[in-house]
Amino acid sequence: SMASSKQVTITSSLRDSMKQICTRPHRYLMQPQFGYVFGTYSSTYLAKNYTDTVCKATHQTAEITALYKFWLVFAVNGGLSVFWKDPGLARIIRSKYVENMAKTSGPVSMRMTYLCWMARDTVHIFGASVLPDYIEQKFHLSHKQWQLAQLTFPLMVQLLTTPMHLLGLDYYNHTSSDRTFMQRMTRVRADYLGAAGIRMIRMWAPWSIGLLINRELRDSLNGDQHH
Repeated sequence: SMASSKQVTITSSLRDSMKQICTRPHRYLMQPQFGYVFGTYSSTYLAKNYTDTVCKATHQTAEITALYKFWLVFAVNGGLSVFWKDPGLARIIRSKYVENMAKTSGPVSMRMTYLCWMARDTVHIFGASVLPDYIEQKFHLSHKQWQLAQLTFPLMVQLLTTPMHLLGLDYYNHTSSDRTFMQRMTRVRADYLGAAGIRMIRMWAPWSIGLLINRELRDSLNGDQHH
């Protein structure tokens, strides 16, 4: 996870998390950070599986399937991420790494934070969860072509979502009166490359590998044959 503050580098929390996973995995599994992530992504997989199964059983078109899948996954993942996971992780990071910070952001900053994060999740869910399945169904891709799309699309979409994520963090950590919009964008530009790389690493497991394994397991249980 990342914090937008002077005292916190963009890789500090990721480094500490990886160290704990490798040395004390049982303690990592008991932390609230793991609970936030596990709860959000397991609910996301269930929502996607439900939509795929129902739409396939009712013979929906690629467009209708994509539409239903987007809204259901967005409601589940976006709601849990914006209103539960991200604020919870931000509170943990801020209390753990940052001293002498300003008081909690006011209503205006929180509205902007939610707006930025909802925009981020809208783009991310479409690119990472909906688009690979849509192009497979629409253009009759082979299973290996779909696998390649599922592995790469969640990474590429981070190039678009990272600025929204960083801007939301900046509004969360600094009240609206602290800095101008251009000052915020300057900070976003400074952190962009490192943050995009870190987000690609973070998203690879749940959205690339996770959704690929999730699909393979669902198809296996349903007896679907791949070509």
